[in-house]
Amino acid sequence: MTTQIRVNGETVTVQFVSSDQHVGHTNIARLAERPFDNTADTNHMDETLIANWNNLVSDTDNVLVLGDIALGTFEKSIQKWHRFNGTLFLVPGNHDRVSSLESAARQERFRPMYEDAGFTILDEVIEIVIDGVESLASHYPYKGDSGTHEFDRHVRLRPVNEGKPLIHGHTHAHAATDDRFPRQFHVGVDAHGYAPVPVTVIEQWVHTL
Repeated sequence: MTTQIRVNGETVTVQFVSSDQHVGHTNIARLAERPFDNTADTNHMDETLIANWNNLVSDTDNVLVLGDIALGTFEKSIQKWHRFNGTLFLVPGNHDRVSSLESAARQERFRPMYEDAGFTILDEVIEIVIDGVESLASHYPYKGDSGTHEFDRHVRLRPVNEGKPLIHGHTHAHAATDDRFPRQFHVGVDAHGYAPVPVTVIEQWVHTL
């Protein structure tokens, strides 16, 4: 069983997928109902995310991260990613400063900070082969599939549902799947014990469809 993406023309086998860490984001504990203190000090949350990550991910693993990795005082928050194990590939989310929601000048300014933290930056929707099944990966769920959101935000960046399985983040749902959207799998940390998801879990899911 293998899960693969294409990076600069090369095939990369991925061992873990995750999203929506929001390192340094002071309000995310309240907004996403996380079991951490909702204070200006996010150290408890950040240290838990790092420990949970490194308990699973080794330095030789490849990890696909589907956006929203760091907020708050960005220069301080992004530096914490030096402590996360593995080789990191980023599909930008709406809170990432390399998202196409940002101006070209702002993307150019912040891109070196992401790269310095170890991220290879990918497109906002990518093809991914999950144990032989052609699928998609994006920060966002499919258009029209709002999940826990009350309206369809960032519509132009959302992939179109043409029947392929989709792995995504963004919603901060506390479950990986939703019967209303059976071809979507939510990989955000809020649904997975604040830890990355082994691709074997996603491979098992995709074969149930």
